[in-house]
Amino acid sequence: MGEKGTVPFKSLAPWKTWWGSTPVAHDLACSVKECIDPTKIPGGGVFLSFNVSGKVTGPDLQDGHSARVLEGILRSYPAEKDPSAYLLGDSLLHLNDMLGGCIFGPHAPNPINEKCRREKILKEGTKMKQLLSYVRASSGRTDKGRSATVTFLKELALSRGRPKRSKSASPSTCSTLSATTMVLGEEPTSSSSRSSGASVQSIQDIQHPS
Repeated sequence: MGEKGTVPFKSLAPWKTWWGSTPVAHDLACSVKECIDPTKIPGGGVFLSFNVSGKVTGPDLQDGHSARVLEGILRSYPAEKDPSAYLLGDSLLHLNDMLGGCIFGPHAPNPINEKCRREKILKEGTKMKQLLSYVRASSGRTDKGRSATVTFLKELALSRGRPKRSKSASPSTCSTLSATTMVLGEEPTSSSSRSSGASVQSIQDIQHPS
């Protein structure tokens, strides 16, 4: 679906997607829009900026803007689906329209320029995918973080759930989760020690307590 007054919406994915005939991408955009402060978007065709280029690390979950983006994703992303850069990129197409093109600019009439614009959006969708994958993996080890913001995000990820996996995990999967835990400096906790829910309703409650 496209916003009124704009060109018809065209997915970033060059194939028929499971979400193409659903409002999932649009709903994701609405969810992220409700959580973020648009004035904190880096700009210049960049939606997310990580501490380490191309990699999510613990401090990224504590960054005010990145944390709010992740909150918006977690609240709307289908729990049974793996993270998709194309779906999240499609949500950015909608979000960009909702914000008057302030992130990536309007649709470019020149095909070459439009191709370049869409590639930038997909790159940012990939960053969103990395954020979602990171917090899902980390919350599987422990629901606690080094700050209230990280703990809230991990508890939210747990409450939303994630795709079911086979009981036998490959060595590479185990090492990846261990590396994630080491980055955050956490100790795994048993499922019985996890809280039943976050004591705050949103990251805004943490950053601006009443």
